[in-house]
Amino acid sequence: MSGGQQRVGAFAEVPHLLRDFGIDPAEVMAGVGLEPGVLHDPENAIPFTAAGKLLQASAMRTGCPHFGLLVGQRNDTRSLGLVGGLMRNAPTWGRAVQDLVDNQPRYVRGGVPYVVVRDGVAWTGYAIHLQGTEGIDQFCDGAIAVGFNMMRELCGALPDEVLLSRKSPADVRPYRRFFRVPVRFDAEQSALVFSASKLECPVPGADPRQRAILEASVARYWSVALPNVTDQVVRILRPRVPVRRLHFGRGRTLPDNASPDAESPPEGGGHNGPQAAERNALRGRAPVAAWHPHRHHRYRHGFGLRGHQRIQPRVSSNGGGIAT
Repeated sequence: MSGGQQRVGAFAEVPHLLRDFGIDPAEVMAGVGLEPGVLHDPENAIPFTAAGKLLQASAMRTGCPHFGLLVGQRNDTRSLGLVGGLMRNAPTWGRAVQDLVDNQPRYVRGGVPYVVVRDGVAWTGYAIHLQGTEGIDQFCDGAIAVGFNMMRELCGALPDEVLLSRKSPADVRPYRRFFRVPVRFDAEQSALVFSASKLECPVPGADPRQRAILEASVARYWSVALPNVTDQVVRILRPRVPVRRLHFGRGRTLPDNASPDAESPPEGGGHNGPQAAERNALRGRAPVAAWHPHRHHRYRHGFGLRGHQRIQPRVSSNGGGIAT
């Protein structure tokens, strides 16, 4: 799809929520170019750009500026289909998150979930990289709300802090009520922040035999072409380049290693293509290490058949810390 791709999944709740506001979902969907019945099946796919337009139009029609948050509140691993089942049978919360990171590129083109770990702190977040996407604030609100529900479901704990890249809304109460932990707006990423030790929390009720069956099912179901090279590069770099400072909660940050004239890409996914993203990533930004289950080494995402590829850390020549 030229406008990216989004599995319906959590968007199946949009018509129900619109009806709760007294709005005819068919009208809103027609206005963004979607057939009324396309959201009935969570396994259907719609253009990623249309998904963003739908959230934006729904927020405007309902007069609810946190519409995306409400959509996310209604969803958890069950909205992820087979991958959700895989996550519910993961040995740990960290492995469950990695299941999502590993499989999401097979059915979504336009946004990327990620998990990063540094100095005992973990972030699980969502970033949009498709240019021209509307409703980015709504999209990220919803994604982080789903992630929050999944953490409660699979880890039995709350994050220490929630970061949202959107500007602070006029009314922050819906966010405070739902998350029940400190929420920081105008952040440089949209993510949940928590102690990395929670990644090792066992998933309640996980069944290793059921997981083996699901792993085979997932492999068969999504034995399709993976993203092209350009999309892979953007997906790899997008979670790394928006943060000039990595937030550790309670006001503590990492020093900014970027050069004085280096500028972050616009928040919410704007970029000038993978080449620009790569240039920014190489300007000495504070290094971000992707978490990998059982081995807290530095990894990069390799979305080919070999999966993750380990990188041996080396000391950068400019003294800026670890380079890969």
